[in-house]
Parts: sequence; C-alpha cells; structure tokens
Amino acid sequence: MRVKTCLALALAGALSISAAVATTLKQLTMNEVAQQASVAIVGKVISSRSVGMNTIATVEVENAVWGTDAARIDVEVPGGTQRKGKFILGRTVAGAPILFKGDRAVLLLTRASGSDNFKIVGFNQGMIKVLPTIEGDAVMLPGTGKLTSLNSAMNAIREARTAEKSNDGLR
Repeated sequence: MRVKTCLALALAGALSISAAVATTLKQLTMNEVAQQASVAIVGKVISSRSVGMNTIATVEVENAVWGTDAARIDVEVPGGTQRKGKFILGRTVAGAPILFKGDRAVLLLTRASGSDNFKIVGFNQGMIKVLPTIEGDAVMLPGTGKLTSLNSAMNAIREARTAEKSNDGLR
C-alpha cells in the first residue's frame, strides 16, 4: 500500500512539472510587421483543431491584400490540447494569439517553418481584429489608439509594406 502511494505521488509530481519558458518579443513597428509578412489578408476563422500542442485555425480569405490567391489558409498558433490515454493535456502560451471560430481579422503572415501552414508575424503583432461598427468594419492599428475604417487601415498597411525600412512609421 505504501509503495502504491509513493508511486502515485511520484507520478503526480512528474506530471505537474512543466518547463519554465520565457518569451521575449521585440515590439515591431507596423512597417516592420508589414515588411516581414509574405501574405496579408482579411479573413474569417471557420474552424480550428489541435495538432500536437499547437492549434491550426482555418481562415477563409475575404480579401487577399498580397501574397496569396487561396480561398482558405491554415494559420498555426502555439498552444493547444492533446489526448494521452484518459488524460487531456493542454498548453497555453502567454500572449499567443487566439483565433476563435467566427473571428474576423487582418492577418499579416509568414510561412511556419517546415510546414505548409502560416504563422502570424511578430507572434501576435500581425493580427488586428476587425470590429463591426455602425459606420462599417473598423480596426485599431497598433500605436494609433483610435478606430480606423478597414479600407483606410488596409491602405496604411500597404503603404507600410513599401515604406523605407529606416522609417519608424506606425507603431
């Protein structure tokens, strides 16, 4: 009985140990985010699934700003769940973007390494949620502190992509 208790406690301890991992991000300007993006879209999340300890969100492309003519793309974000026997294991990553079914966003993306999926530039800095307003769709571009029409924001992002790299531009 004592051996079973010790084994159970050892197993519980081993399962509760997790690696402490720190993430440090450089805050990018909008110019830097746009220039690092190989694809820019306005899209709507239509589904998501866990693959390993990551989540893959399938996004329906509403407007391809540059870099793709696909109708749908898969966006990989860190964090997810995985079944191991009777247990469901989960991983959350602080600050990671979360894409819920039905979300609409401007996504500035690059290819995920070793995959056909895309990842959001700058961890979460290349994701700008689209907000419905009385006057139409709007977004809050980083550093502006105010809502901007989606069309105006798309023009600003196009300009940021072609701006000189030494120019700080939108923050």
